[in-house]
Amino acid sequence: MTRWRSITIASGATVPPVPERRREVVRRVASGLVLAPIAVASAWLGGWWFAVLTGAVALLAAGEWERLLGRRAGIATIGLGAVILGGLFLAQIGLPLTALAAVLAAAGGAAGFALLNRRVSPWHAAGIVHLAVPVVALIWLRSEPSSGRASVLWLLLVVWATDIGAFACGRIIGGAKLAPRLSPGKTWAGAVGGLSAAALVGLVAASLDTVGLGPALGPVALIVLLSLVVSLAAQGGDLIESALKRRFLVKDSGRLIPGHGGVLDRVDSLLLASPAAAGIALAKGGALLWR
Repeated sequence: MTRWRSITIASGATVPPVPERRREVVRRVASGLVLAPIAVASAWLGGWWFAVLTGAVALLAAGEWERLLGRRAGIATIGLGAVILGGLFLAQIGLPLTALAAVLAAAGGAAGFALLNRRVSPWHAAGIVHLAVPVVALIWLRSEPSSGRASVLWLLLVVWATDIGAFACGRIIGGAKLAPRLSPGKTWAGAVGGLSAAALVGLVAASLDTVGLGPALGPVALIVLLSLVVSLAAQGGDLIESALKRRFLVKDSGRLIPGHGGVLDRVDSLLLASPAAAGIALAKGGALLWR
């Protein structure tokens, strides 16, 4: 029987043997087929259905964040969860700016407390911004009456297409590394593949109304451009997560999702893409699409 061994490359990253990489792909696909319909259904229904799922995912991510810092669940985890739920509730009842102000105030307070108490890590404050701001952004985007549903569904599809395109092109083409100090596995081919897949999603989404399968989201060129911007943000979120895991010397944030690791590993792209999309919507007057 053939023995397969891991290969250590110059950057220090370990490349799994071929059969393990194949099993990883199968697990990733299977997990996606289970989780994607749940996310799409909640985004379609909106309201508290979407808010509850978003909050549950964020709380799981908060627990993983504390474990990433090397700490057991405790007061800091409870505090992080409380800020997330508080921001979510305020955004859900129509007070997104109040929610954002409360989240940033909590982050500032946590940072100040960390300066006074050396036993408290400033990474707790970073976790508040990293996890709570995207929650507020997502809830606000979905609550927009004219295009909230379409905006969130488009956002999810662009982020997923970016992840899939980057993963596929990175594995098949390989080549020069994108940012080896942050993530030794990311390549320029993967980055271009992610952007291309996102642009394709934007093109298809903007063209659905021409064949009677969807609403008119806006000018095709604009939707494709927005897709590229969000895709860049998604890849930035992925790089941030990789850098954090290298900083704290862990491979995955958890083991909850087969083929992906933890919840943070699955939503890392969305953590930066959703605030970016909300910023675009704010600049456009409140609606991400249709204007």
